[in-house]
Amino acid sequence: MMVSQRQIFSEVIDILNKFDSLFRSDPIYLFLVDKDDRILWANRYLLTQIPHLNDRLGEFCYKLLWSESDKCPDCYSWEELEAGGVCRRVLKKQSADSSSPRYLELLALPVMSDQREVVGSLNFALDITDSEVARHSLQEKEQLFRSIIDSSAEAIFFLDSDDRILSWNAGAERLFGYAPEEIIGKPVTVLLPEDLKELDEPALLRERLHQDGFVQKYETRRVDKWGREFFVDLTRTLVRNEAGEVVGSSVILKDITDQKKLEEELRNNLLGLTKLNELNEILHSTYDLEEIFQAVLIAITAGEGLRFNRAFLCLVDEERAVLKGHLAIGPADKNEAGQLWRELEHSFGTFRDIVEFYRINLTGADAAVNRKVQRIVVPLKQKQHLLVYSLHHHQPLLVKQGRCVEEPALSLQVDTQNLCEILGGQNFVVVPLFSLRSDLGVVIADNAITGREINENDISNLKLLAHQTSLAIENVRLYNRLEERLRELEKAYQKLEENTRKLVRVERLAAIGEMAARVAHEIRNPLVSIGGLARLLEKKLPADSPLHEYLELISEQISQLENILDNILNIARPKKPQMKAVNLHEVFHQVLLVMDRALQSHNIRVRVKFDCPSSLVLGDEKLLHQAFLNLVQNSLEAIGENGELTVETRCQDDQVEILLHDTGPGIPSEVLERVYEPFFTTKSHGTGLGLAIVREIIENHRGTIQLSSVPQQGTTVRILLPAIKKRKKK
Repeated sequence: MMVSQRQIFSEVIDILNKFDSLFRSDPIYLFLVDKDDRILWANRYLLTQIPHLNDRLGEFCYKLLWSESDKCPDCYSWEELEAGGVCRRVLKKQSADSSSPRYLELLALPVMSDQREVVGSLNFALDITDSEVARHSLQEKEQLFRSIIDSSAEAIFFLDSDDRILSWNAGAERLFGYAPEEIIGKPVTVLLPEDLKELDEPALLRERLHQDGFVQKYETRRVDKWGREFFVDLTRTLVRNEAGEVVGSSVILKDITDQKKLEEELRNNLLGLTKLNELNEILHSTYDLEEIFQAVLIAITAGEGLRFNRAFLCLVDEERAVLKGHLAIGPADKNEAGQLWRELEHSFGTFRDIVEFYRINLTGADAAVNRKVQRIVVPLKQKQHLLVYSLHHHQPLLVKQGRCVEEPALSLQVDTQNLCEILGGQNFVVVPLFSLRSDLGVVIADNAITGREINENDISNLKLLAHQTSLAIENVRLYNRLEERLRELEKAYQKLEENTRKLVRVERLAAIGEMAARVAHEIRNPLVSIGGLARLLEKKLPADSPLHEYLELISEQISQLENILDNILNIARPKKPQMKAVNLHEVFHQVLLVMDRALQSHNIRVRVKFDCPSSLVLGDEKLLHQAFLNLVQNSLEAIGENGELTVETRCQDDQVEILLHDTGPGIPSEVLERVYEPFFTTKSHGTGLGLAIVREIIENHRGTIQLSSVPQQGTTVRILLPAIKKRKKK
């Protein structure tokens, strides 16, 4: 028998009334709706919430419950109820008397006929407004938190307790290159360089994390998807659940590669300034230009210096008006470079050690680059040449791929070759050396071995070093000029002192001359008379008279007195030389011939060694004969018996050197200082005028005389006289 829908709903309502009597105080919305969406029954709790509902049962539910004009779009459909049997919805409804929405969790159960057809639905609804508002608030906060994380420039991700990646923000994707689907679930070690994996850095971080609860300001390195390594600042914090249990950790990474590069650059700049200061001390501790050049080139190429591979120095040659290659340093190839750099790295601690030890080897390791630099000769008049332009404009110039970056039109041609061909490289930098007074030269530096790019920092350091070098070069040149002036002043002082001595001597000699002239006049006439009478008596006496011996003695003494008078007059009123070409060898032969009998009688051997074939001088033969005769007589008296006299001549540039060496006892140093003083003598006889006359004669011939003596080894007289230059035959 068919049961009508009315009967079905009536039975269901009876059951619901009984059920409602049991749970009337529970905040549950319970209502029965037919298939036309009309409310047929509502429980007491719902009727208390909507009082007018009791009078309007049988109307549409959406109009009675929510005051909607049409069926709620978020409600279930009858087709859905027929297909699934049970429908569940969360409804958001805004009542007319409330400013805030209400949320209902709706559970719809089908009411079936005997034929298993859905004729209505029984709806259970719970007010979940508070929990739903809380859930929405949490979602909003979560969304805001996620938005903040995703918009952060830093990489932010979460790790589980096994250090596997659980989340991955946009900053992490930008930094590492991994999309979330590529990285989530993988261990964090995929982001570590191999050396940090070997050191087990994650274990170290976990230990610090569990000890302190966080890790802050930890600088380390990471690698991205393509293997690029970079520096990061890491912050890691433990994450706990509501029960306080550790469920993982959050990681924030900030890319500090640029900061580290800046720190490295600042550190390198500071190190460079320190090395430049050290170099400055070295440069200003020497006044040898070659030592300065070597120290500078070593500073440019050494590991403790600017680290260029090679350096070339060109200097201005003012006489030739050219810029000419002077010195270079650098290995010939990579093998030689590696060996040299390893040696320098492991053998020396400081830059000063390297400079003091290493010297540029022009025939060894640095021979190849020095052959290159010697080929660089550029006339200064070539204003548009790269090197001359840098020098005159005091401007560093960088060459890349064979062209000047700053002034591409500048020439690199050196004679028939390009400068790049000479150097054997397409990339280098040119820095000028100059002072306030003049342009000094240029330094060329490159990295032809390693190929490392020359950057602005390299050029700045090289420019600063060039400035220090220029100051050092100018200081040395000023020092050399000052030394030259001092030498000139010293020569002038010596000349003044010598002229003073000569003036004093001339004044003394003038006084002696005046006295000598009077004495000679007063003595010479009686001596002439005495001599004449002695010779007359000698003629008058018989041949066998014993008085002849006394008369001869008188004649000898008179001759000696006349000779003394002649010496006194010669020193007081020296004769002016009558200049003509004189062969010194012939003069010496005559002197030795005159002295031969005396030398033989004292058993003195004479060694003659004339090694100067061009022995012609411009002089007075008689005066030179007198000077050499005095010297031979002095040697004879010094030797005494059984000795040796050596006479030598040598050619010395434009002079003839005469050496007389005797094997006498020598002259004491205190006596040697006074041997040229007139009337000074250590002999029991003699006037002490011999060497004074000899010096006077030699100096009047624009020559010099020098005595040296070693006790018990003899005395050497060294005379230099200007030689007559032979004219070349046409």
